[in-house]
Amino acid sequence: MPGVFGGTLDERTCDVDKLGRFLESDADKARAWSTVLGMDTSNIKTYAATLTAANLAADTRVLEHGFAAGELVPRETVLQRGSAVLVDARGVPRVDCYSGNPLRNPTIQTDETFVGTPWPDFNESTVVIVEPAAVDVTEFVLVDVADGNEFVRPTGSTGEADLTANSATDSVEETTEPAAPSPTASPAPITRELNMVGLVDVNSPVSAEISGDDNELIFEFDASPGAMLQLAVTNNRASVGGVSIDLRRDGQRLDFFRVPAGASESVNLTLDHESGGRYEVIVTDGPAAFDFVISSEIQDDAGQGRDAGADFADALEIESGSQVAGHLAGLDLADTYVLDLQGAPALVMTAQANRESGRAGFELEMVGERIEFFRVNPADEVIYELLFGPDDDGLLEIYVTKAPAKYEFVIDLVPQDDGGSGGDAPAELADALQVEADGGISGEVGQRDAADYYLFDAPSDDFTLSVDVAPDVAPDADSRV
Repeated sequence: MPGVFGGTLDERTCDVDKLGRFLESDADKARAWSTVLGMDTSNIKTYAATLTAANLAADTRVLEHGFAAGELVPRETVLQRGSAVLVDARGVPRVDCYSGNPLRNPTIQTDETFVGTPWPDFNESTVVIVEPAAVDVTEFVLVDVADGNEFVRPTGSTGEADLTANSATDSVEETTEPAAPSPTASPAPITRELNMVGLVDVNSPVSAEISGDDNELIFEFDASPGAMLQLAVTNNRASVGGVSIDLRRDGQRLDFFRVPAGASESVNLTLDHESGGRYEVIVTDGPAAFDFVISSEIQDDAGQGRDAGADFADALEIESGSQVAGHLAGLDLADTYVLDLQGAPALVMTAQANRESGRAGFELEMVGERIEFFRVNPADEVIYELLFGPDDDGLLEIYVTKAPAKYEFVIDLVPQDDGGSGGDAPAELADALQVEADGGISGEVGQRDAADYYLFDAPSDDFTLSVDVAPDVAPDADSRV
């Protein structure tokens, strides 16, 4: 969308090469710079080459990271309209060209106010935060700050490859998918003094101190899809105050708890197969010295080393007779399995829920048709039996829902043996199963197996046909010949 960023046609506003050389000459600053933007120092030059130079078209709020006394110094700030920045392929400012400092989007909080001396035309109601585009863009439409005309700057360039808007073969709307992101006004300035500690490793203990005075420590970690996470925090006995712990992702609070001095607390969070990514542990209050560790273990649904997906496309394949165990909690709200029926068998499903579990829900479907739904109470077991028909030769879908739940189930498929055929007798007269008239014939029918048809040659003009129904069949069952 034109108007988000400006620039000057064919004029370079940021020297990416100079930035790269500067960081190469100072290993500590390079390490801090790359930590903020989530990469290894070896990738700085490659990453910088993907950035696009632009000028801000509005006063823009960012989280800027300086470097002092060997430490990162994050600071919520507003960059003035016209400031030169480098933006990533989704339109988010990542580097302040004036200082070379790395940038991130700020975290919106309540009860915030702007501080500092404003420039003459500053208006807090017009300050924006640039929201990322849904996908990477290939070019940006910039507004020339000299004459107000639009021009096109390819992604990853700094002015040397600019095109005037009317020189492009296609219109801006046709060539830019999606358009550069539109900024959104944010009424949430910041007063907190931040300390972005950086990226920490899962399964590795971390020790830190917070000085109080409304300070805030931000730790980031990368979680794998389908992980079972535990955040355990211990506040030192010698701490003066307690600490508040906020677990977030993309600005969304996932959990919050407090740890008094001398105490320990922990929370668990289970991720589904789509919830991997970067998370934040935000520590406030104090003053306090504390330790924490983020434990991570990948789910092992059905013994296959990952989380069973929430729908058919990401389902796990299981086999008859295999014991399936799984786990639902947190962000993981459903597990899906598929089983090849291999004919028209009789099904016996035994499902259990753990004693500490919630009520697990089990739903059976075929091609979008719900066959059955039942719940299993904690520490309980349900046995479900079903007779399939000849049209049910395909995949059976098993959906487990109603988190939190720790569950187990096993499905046994028992082939029918109608008339000794090793399978199901056909449900249509035209396809009837040929049998001998001088022996006993046994079979099963009912539920989804609507009928069994047999064909035999009459042994004589006068013969007797006897039909017996199993004694365990319900008295009101429709048993007819």
